[in-house]
Amino acid sequence: MKKIVGILAVAAMATSLFAADIAAHIQLDGSIIGQNGDGVGFLKLKKLDPTADQPNFTMSVSSDTAGAQLMHYAGTDDHDVKDSSFVEWNLWFKPLDGLKVTLGNYEYKLNNPHFGWWASLFDLPDYGVAFDYSTGAISATLAFGQNNGNVWSADPWKYEFGTFWFDSTKEKGFDKIGNFEAIFAYDLGEAGNIKAAIGKGVKVCPHGFSINNAWKRTDLAFAAGYSNQPWGQTGYFIDVAGVMQRDAEGNLKFNELDSQMYFEFHQDALTLYIINCVGFAPDAEKKFKDGFELKVQYAVNSITPYLQIDGYGVMDKKVTIKPAIGGSFGAVSYDIGFNLGLDFSEGGKTTWDVPMQWTIAL
Repeated sequence: MKKIVGILAVAAMATSLFAADIAAHIQLDGSIIGQNGDGVGFLKLKKLDPTADQPNFTMSVSSDTAGAQLMHYAGTDDHDVKDSSFVEWNLWFKPLDGLKVTLGNYEYKLNNPHFGWWASLFDLPDYGVAFDYSTGAISATLAFGQNNGNVWSADPWKYEFGTFWFDSTKEKGFDKIGNFEAIFAYDLGEAGNIKAAIGKGVKVCPHGFSINNAWKRTDLAFAAGYSNQPWGQTGYFIDVAGVMQRDAEGNLKFNELDSQMYFEFHQDALTLYIINCVGFAPDAEKKFKDGFELKVQYAVNSITPYLQIDGYGVMDKKVTIKPAIGGSFGAVSYDIGFNLGLDFSEGGKTTWDVPMQWTIAL
Protein backbone atom coordinates (compact mmCIF):
# COMPACT_ATOMS: atom_id res chain seq x y z
CA MET A 1 0.00 0.00 0.00
CA LYS A 2 2.85 2.39 0.85
CA LYS A 3 4.34 1.69 -2.55
CA ILE A 4 1.08 2.60 -4.32
CA VAL A 5 0.73 5.79 -2.27
CA GLY A 6 4.29 6.72 -3.20
CA ILE A 7 3.61 6.15 -6.87
CA LEU A 8 0.49 8.32 -6.70
CA ALA A 9 2.46 11.05 -4.95
CA VAL A 10 5.14 11.05 -7.64
CA ALA A 11 2.45 11.17 -10.31
CA ALA A 12 0.84 14.15 -8.58
CA MET A 13 4.13 16.08 -8.42
CA ALA A 14 4.76 15.35 -12.09
CA THR A 15 1.63 17.21 -13.16
CA SER A 16 3.49 20.52 -12.95
CA LEU A 17 5.68 19.43 -15.85
CA PHE A 18 3.54 16.80 -17.57
CA ALA A 19 -0.06 16.33 -18.57
CA ALA A 20 -1.31 13.57 -16.25
CA ASP A 21 -4.11 11.13 -16.95
CA ILE A 22 -5.72 8.24 -15.06
CA ALA A 23 -8.05 5.89 -16.96
CA ALA A 24 -10.03 3.12 -15.25
CA HIS A 25 -11.59 0.03 -16.79
CA ILE A 26 -13.43 -2.64 -14.81
CA GLN A 27 -15.12 -5.60 -16.46
CA LEU A 28 -17.13 -8.33 -14.74
CA ASP A 29 -18.48 -11.40 -16.51
CA GLY A 30 -21.03 -13.92 -15.40
CA SER A 31 -23.99 -16.02 -16.36
CA ILE A 32 -27.72 -15.54 -15.82
CA ILE A 33 -28.49 -19.20 -16.43
CA GLY A 34 -26.55 -22.08 -17.94
CA GLN A 35 -25.61 -25.72 -17.90
CA ASN A 36 -23.93 -27.04 -14.78
CA GLY A 37 -22.94 -30.63 -15.41
CA ASP A 38 -26.17 -32.55 -15.92
CA GLY A 39 -28.22 -29.78 -14.33
CA VAL A 40 -28.87 -26.07 -14.58
CA GLY A 41 -27.36 -23.18 -12.63
CA PHE A 42 -28.68 -19.67 -12.01
CA LEU A 43 -26.79 -16.40 -11.45
CA LYS A 44 -23.02 -16.72 -11.48
CA LEU A 45 -20.55 -13.84 -11.35
CA LYS A 46 -16.91 -14.43 -12.16
CA LYS A 47 -14.02 -12.65 -10.51
CA LEU A 48 -12.27 -9.64 -11.99
CA ASP A 49 -11.43 -10.37 -15.63
CA PRO A 50 -10.17 -7.37 -17.61
CA THR A 51 -9.61 -7.94 -21.29
CA ALA A 52 -6.05 -8.81 -22.25
CA ASP A 53 -5.32 -5.42 -23.80
CA GLN A 54 -7.13 -3.35 -21.17
CA PRO A 55 -5.72 -2.83 -17.64
CA ASN A 56 -7.88 -2.22 -14.57
CA PHE A 57 -6.52 1.29 -14.68
CA THR A 58 -3.68 3.14 -16.36
CA MET A 59 -1.73 6.06 -14.98
CA SER A 60 0.15 8.11 -17.53
CA VAL A 61 2.08 11.35 -17.72
CA SER A 62 3.31 12.95 -20.92
CA SER A 63 4.74 16.02 -22.55
CA ASP A 64 5.55 16.60 -26.21
CA THR A 65 8.86 14.77 -25.92
CA ALA A 66 8.58 12.31 -23.01
CA GLY A 67 6.12 10.30 -20.97
CA ALA A 68 5.44 7.20 -18.91
CA GLN A 69 2.72 4.63 -18.25
CA LEU A 70 1.91 2.46 -15.25
CA MET A 71 -0.65 -0.31 -15.87
CA HIS A 72 -2.55 -2.28 -13.24
CA TYR A 73 -3.93 -5.73 -14.12
CA ALA A 74 -5.63 -8.70 -12.57
CA GLY A 75 -2.97 -11.45 -12.56
CA THR A 76 -4.80 -13.75 -14.96
CA ASP A 77 -8.42 -14.61 -15.73
CA ASP A 78 -10.65 -15.11 -12.67
CA HIS A 79 -8.10 -13.85 -10.14
CA ASP A 80 -9.13 -12.18 -6.92
CA VAL A 81 -8.74 -8.45 -6.57
CA LYS A 82 -6.02 -9.12 -3.98
CA ASP A 83 -3.91 -10.69 -6.74
CA SER A 84 -4.13 -7.59 -8.92
CA SER A 85 -0.93 -5.61 -9.25
CA PHE A 86 1.09 -3.17 -11.32
CA VAL A 87 2.56 -5.59 -13.85
CA GLU A 88 3.33 -3.39 -16.85
CA TRP A 89 5.11 -0.07 -17.01
CA ASN A 90 7.25 1.91 -19.41
CA LEU A 91 8.70 5.30 -20.13
CA TRP A 92 9.35 6.88 -23.50
CA PHE A 93 11.14 9.89 -24.93
CA LYS A 94 11.84 11.46 -28.30
CA PRO A 95 15.52 12.39 -28.64
CA LEU A 96 15.12 13.35 -32.32
CA ASP A 97 12.32 14.35 -34.65
CA GLY A 98 10.60 11.20 -35.86
CA LEU A 99 12.30 8.89 -33.32
CA LYS A 100 10.62 7.51 -30.21
CA VAL A 101 12.44 5.33 -27.67
CA THR A 102 10.43 3.14 -25.27
CA LEU A 103 11.94 1.47 -22.20
CA GLY A 104 9.89 -1.20 -20.41
CA ASN A 105 6.69 -2.84 -21.57
CA TYR A 106 5.70 -2.71 -25.23
CA GLU A 107 3.52 -4.65 -27.66
CA TYR A 108 3.67 -4.57 -31.44
CA LYS A 109 1.29 -6.17 -33.92
CA LEU A 110 1.38 -6.36 -37.70
CA ASN A 111 -2.33 -5.61 -38.25
CA ASN A 112 -5.18 -5.86 -35.78
CA PRO A 113 -8.92 -6.22 -36.43
CA HIS A 114 -11.31 -3.63 -35.07
CA PHE A 115 -13.32 -6.63 -33.92
CA GLY A 116 -11.44 -8.78 -31.41
CA TRP A 117 -8.14 -7.74 -29.79
CA TRP A 118 -7.17 -11.44 -29.72
CA ALA A 119 -7.07 -11.85 -33.46
CA SER A 120 -3.71 -10.35 -34.52
CA LEU A 121 -1.64 -12.84 -36.54
CA PHE A 122 1.80 -11.43 -35.63
CA ASP A 123 2.01 -10.25 -32.01
CA LEU A 124 4.95 -9.56 -29.69
CA PRO A 125 4.33 -8.27 -26.15
CA ASP A 126 7.60 -8.05 -24.23
CA TYR A 127 9.72 -6.02 -21.83
CA GLY A 128 12.85 -4.31 -23.08
CA VAL A 129 13.87 -1.49 -25.41
CA ALA A 130 12.00 -0.40 -28.54
CA PHE A 131 12.67 2.19 -31.24
CA ASP A 132 9.98 3.69 -33.48
CA TYR A 133 11.03 5.87 -36.41
CA SER A 134 8.92 7.56 -39.06
CA THR A 135 9.65 9.95 -41.88
CA GLY A 136 7.10 10.76 -44.53
CA ALA A 137 5.36 7.58 -45.67
CA ILE A 138 8.03 5.28 -44.22
CA SER A 139 8.00 3.94 -40.66
CA ALA A 140 10.03 1.30 -38.86
CA THR A 141 10.03 -0.40 -35.48
CA LEU A 142 12.88 -2.30 -33.85
CA ALA A 143 12.34 -3.91 -30.44
CA PHE A 144 14.64 -5.98 -28.21
CA GLY A 145 13.01 -8.06 -25.47
CA GLN A 146 14.33 -9.22 -22.12
CA ASN A 147 13.40 -12.87 -22.62
CA ASN A 148 16.75 -14.35 -23.55
CA GLY A 149 16.88 -17.57 -25.55
CA ASN A 150 13.97 -19.88 -26.29
CA VAL A 151 12.04 -19.01 -23.13
CA TRP A 152 8.74 -20.77 -22.59
CA SER A 153 7.22 -21.76 -19.29
CA ALA A 154 3.87 -22.55 -17.70
CA ASP A 155 3.32 -18.79 -17.75
CA PRO A 156 3.81 -18.01 -21.45
CA TRP A 157 4.31 -14.26 -21.06
CA LYS A 158 6.46 -14.33 -17.94
CA TYR A 159 9.29 -11.85 -18.30
CA GLU A 160 12.87 -12.65 -17.33
CA PHE A 161 13.64 -9.26 -15.86
CA GLY A 162 17.27 -8.24 -15.75
CA THR A 163 18.53 -10.62 -18.44
CA PHE A 164 20.86 -9.48 -21.19
CA TRP A 165 19.37 -9.37 -24.68
CA PHE A 166 22.70 -10.79 -25.92
CA ASP A 167 24.54 -13.07 -23.50
CA SER A 168 27.78 -14.73 -24.64
CA THR A 169 27.75 -17.04 -21.60
CA LYS A 170 24.24 -18.36 -22.12
CA GLU A 171 22.68 -20.76 -24.62
CA LYS A 172 24.31 -21.51 -27.98
CA GLY A 173 24.39 -19.98 -31.42
CA PHE A 174 21.16 -18.22 -32.37
CA ASP A 175 19.82 -18.57 -28.82
CA LYS A 176 22.49 -16.22 -27.48
CA ILE A 177 20.22 -13.39 -28.59
CA GLY A 178 16.87 -12.71 -26.96
CA ASN A 179 13.50 -11.94 -28.47
CA PHE A 180 13.30 -9.20 -31.07
CA GLU A 181 10.94 -7.79 -33.63
CA ALA A 182 11.44 -5.55 -36.65
CA ILE A 183 8.54 -4.08 -38.63
CA PHE A 184 8.83 -1.93 -41.76
CA ALA A 185 5.79 -0.12 -43.15
CA TYR A 186 5.00 2.11 -46.12
CA ASP A 187 1.89 4.30 -46.13
CA LEU A 188 0.09 4.35 -49.49
CA GLY A 189 -2.29 7.10 -48.42
CA GLU A 190 -5.92 6.37 -49.25
CA ALA A 191 -4.80 3.07 -50.81
CA GLY A 192 -3.78 1.70 -47.37
CA ASN A 193 -0.36 0.50 -46.23
CA ILE A 194 2.00 -2.42 -46.61
CA LYS A 195 4.15 -4.02 -43.90
CA ALA A 196 6.90 -6.59 -43.56
CA ALA A 197 8.22 -8.05 -40.31
CA ILE A 198 10.63 -10.52 -38.76
CA GLY A 199 10.75 -11.59 -35.14
CA LYS A 200 11.96 -14.07 -32.57
CA GLY A 201 9.60 -14.92 -29.72
CA VAL A 202 6.58 -13.67 -31.66
CA LYS A 203 3.13 -15.22 -31.14
CA VAL A 204 1.67 -16.34 -34.49
CA CYS A 205 -1.78 -17.64 -33.56
CA PRO A 206 -4.78 -15.30 -33.78
CA HIS A 207 -7.32 -16.39 -31.16
CA GLY A 208 -5.14 -19.46 -30.50
CA PHE A 209 -5.71 -20.58 -34.09
CA SER A 210 -2.63 -22.55 -35.06
CA ILE A 211 -1.81 -26.13 -35.97
CA ASN A 212 1.50 -26.36 -34.10
CA ASN A 213 2.03 -23.04 -32.31
CA ALA A 214 -1.14 -22.14 -30.42
CA TRP A 215 -0.30 -19.68 -27.60
CA LYS A 216 3.41 -20.36 -28.06
CA ARG A 217 6.32 -18.10 -28.84
CA THR A 218 8.00 -18.95 -32.13
CA ASP A 219 11.74 -19.44 -32.60
CA LEU A 220 11.69 -17.27 -35.73
CA ALA A 221 8.86 -15.86 -37.81
CA PHE A 222 8.49 -13.77 -40.97
CA ALA A 223 5.38 -11.87 -42.01
CA ALA A 224 3.97 -9.53 -44.64
CA GLY A 225 0.65 -7.74 -44.79
CA TYR A 226 -1.52 -5.25 -46.61
CA SER A 227 -4.13 -3.15 -44.80
CA ASN A 228 -6.75 -0.60 -45.74
CA GLN A 229 -9.05 -0.21 -42.75
CA PRO A 230 -10.03 3.35 -41.81
CA TRP A 231 -11.79 3.42 -38.45
CA GLY A 232 -15.58 3.14 -38.64
CA GLN A 233 -15.56 2.58 -42.38
CA THR A 234 -15.55 -0.40 -44.72
CA GLY A 235 -12.04 -1.89 -44.73
CA TYR A 236 -9.94 -5.03 -44.87
CA PHE A 237 -6.47 -6.53 -44.48
CA ILE A 238 -4.57 -9.72 -45.23
CA ASP A 239 -1.50 -11.03 -43.35
CA VAL A 240 0.73 -14.01 -44.08
CA ALA A 241 3.34 -15.41 -41.65
CA GLY A 242 5.90 -18.19 -41.95
CA VAL A 243 7.07 -19.89 -38.74
CA MET A 244 10.41 -21.54 -38.04
CA GLN A 245 10.77 -23.83 -35.00
CA ARG A 246 13.61 -26.00 -33.71
CA ASP A 247 13.62 -29.71 -34.48
CA ALA A 248 14.82 -32.44 -32.08
CA GLU A 249 18.45 -31.68 -32.99
CA GLY A 250 18.01 -27.98 -32.30
CA ASN A 251 18.07 -26.87 -35.93
CA LEU A 252 15.67 -24.22 -37.24
CA LYS A 253 13.14 -25.78 -39.60
CA PHE A 254 10.06 -24.53 -41.43
CA ASN A 255 7.13 -25.36 -39.19
CA GLU A 256 3.96 -23.64 -40.34
CA LEU A 257 2.46 -21.10 -42.74
CA ASP A 258 -0.46 -19.04 -41.43
CA SER A 259 -2.63 -16.39 -43.00
CA GLN A 260 -5.41 -14.15 -41.78
CA MET A 261 -7.99 -12.31 -43.86
CA TYR A 262 -10.19 -9.62 -42.29
CA PHE A 263 -13.10 -7.61 -43.67
CA GLU A 264 -15.51 -5.14 -42.11
CA PHE A 265 -18.51 -3.55 -43.80
CA HIS A 266 -20.41 -0.44 -42.69
CA GLN A 267 -23.71 0.78 -44.07
CA ASP A 268 -25.65 3.23 -41.89
CA ALA A 269 -26.46 1.34 -38.64
CA LEU A 270 -25.41 -2.05 -40.06
CA THR A 271 -21.91 -3.40 -39.40
CA LEU A 272 -20.40 -6.73 -40.44
CA TYR A 273 -17.06 -8.12 -39.24
CA ILE A 274 -15.51 -11.35 -40.51
CA ILE A 275 -12.13 -12.98 -39.85
CA ASN A 276 -10.88 -16.06 -41.69
CA CYS A 277 -7.69 -17.91 -40.74
CA VAL A 278 -5.85 -20.56 -42.74
CA GLY A 279 -2.93 -22.68 -41.54
CA PHE A 280 -0.64 -25.17 -43.27
CA ALA A 281 1.92 -27.34 -41.46
CA PRO A 282 3.64 -29.94 -43.71
CA ASP A 283 4.81 -32.20 -40.85
CA ALA A 284 1.60 -32.17 -38.80
CA GLU A 285 -0.89 -35.00 -38.68
CA LYS A 286 -3.57 -32.60 -39.92
CA LYS A 287 -1.65 -30.47 -42.40
CA PHE A 288 -4.40 -27.96 -43.21
CA LYS A 289 -6.67 -25.91 -40.96
CA ASP A 290 -9.32 -23.32 -41.70
CA GLY A 291 -11.56 -21.36 -39.33
CA PHE A 292 -13.52 -18.14 -39.07
CA GLU A 293 -15.31 -15.72 -36.79
CA LEU A 294 -18.22 -13.51 -37.82
CA LYS A 295 -20.19 -10.73 -36.17
CA VAL A 296 -23.09 -8.77 -37.64
CA GLN A 297 -24.77 -5.98 -35.67
CA TYR A 298 -27.40 -3.28 -36.14
CA ALA A 299 -27.43 -0.25 -33.86
CA VAL A 300 -30.82 1.03 -32.69
CA ASN A 301 -30.30 4.18 -30.60
CA SER A 302 -28.31 3.03 -27.52
CA ILE A 303 -29.02 -0.70 -28.07
CA THR A 304 -27.10 -2.91 -30.50
CA PRO A 305 -28.46 -6.39 -31.25
CA TYR A 306 -25.89 -8.67 -32.87
CA LEU A 307 -25.17 -12.22 -33.96
CA GLN A 308 -21.70 -13.69 -33.44
CA ILE A 309 -20.49 -17.03 -34.79
CA ASP A 310 -17.22 -18.63 -33.62
CA GLY A 311 -16.16 -21.10 -36.28
CA TYR A 312 -12.49 -21.55 -35.41
CA GLY A 313 -13.25 -25.21 -34.66
CA VAL A 314 -15.37 -25.79 -37.76
CA MET A 315 -12.97 -28.40 -39.18
CA ASP A 316 -13.41 -30.34 -35.94
CA LYS A 317 -17.18 -30.00 -36.41
CA LYS A 318 -17.55 -27.44 -33.61
CA VAL A 319 -19.31 -24.07 -33.84
CA THR A 320 -20.56 -21.59 -31.24
CA ILE A 321 -23.48 -19.28 -32.06
CA LYS A 322 -24.28 -16.23 -29.95
CA PRO A 323 -27.25 -13.90 -30.51
CA ALA A 324 -26.92 -10.99 -28.07
CA ILE A 325 -27.72 -7.40 -27.20
CA GLY A 326 -25.24 -4.72 -26.16
CA GLY A 327 -25.99 -1.31 -24.75
CA SER A 328 -25.28 1.12 -21.93
CA PHE A 329 -26.69 2.86 -18.86
CA GLY A 330 -24.69 6.05 -18.51
CA ALA A 331 -21.04 5.06 -18.11
CA VAL A 332 -21.83 1.35 -17.62
CA SER A 333 -22.12 -0.84 -20.71
CA TYR A 334 -23.58 -4.32 -20.82
CA ASP A 335 -23.65 -7.35 -23.09
CA ILE A 336 -26.23 -10.11 -22.61
CA GLY A 337 -26.68 -13.00 -25.00
CA PHE A 338 -27.21 -16.70 -25.51
CA ASN A 339 -24.27 -19.03 -26.21
CA LEU A 340 -25.15 -22.21 -28.11
CA GLY A 341 -22.24 -24.60 -28.60
CA LEU A 342 -22.71 -27.20 -31.33
CA ASP A 343 -20.39 -30.20 -31.45
CA PHE A 344 -21.17 -32.59 -34.30
CA SER A 345 -18.22 -34.89 -33.59
CA GLU A 346 -18.69 -38.19 -31.77
CA GLY A 347 -22.46 -38.31 -32.25
CA GLY A 348 -23.06 -34.62 -31.57
CA LYS A 349 -23.88 -32.65 -28.45
CA THR A 350 -24.87 -29.14 -27.45
CA THR A 351 -23.96 -26.77 -24.63
CA TRP A 352 -25.72 -23.54 -23.71
CA ASP A 353 -25.36 -20.55 -21.46
CA VAL A 354 -26.83 -17.05 -21.04
CA PRO A 355 -23.71 -14.93 -20.42
CA MET A 356 -23.66 -11.37 -19.17
CA GLN A 357 -20.86 -8.82 -19.14
CA TRP A 358 -20.76 -5.45 -17.38
CA THR A 359 -18.07 -2.85 -18.07
CA ILE A 360 -17.26 0.66 -16.92
CA ALA A 361 -14.51 2.68 -18.57
CA LEU A 362 -13.61 6.12 -17.23
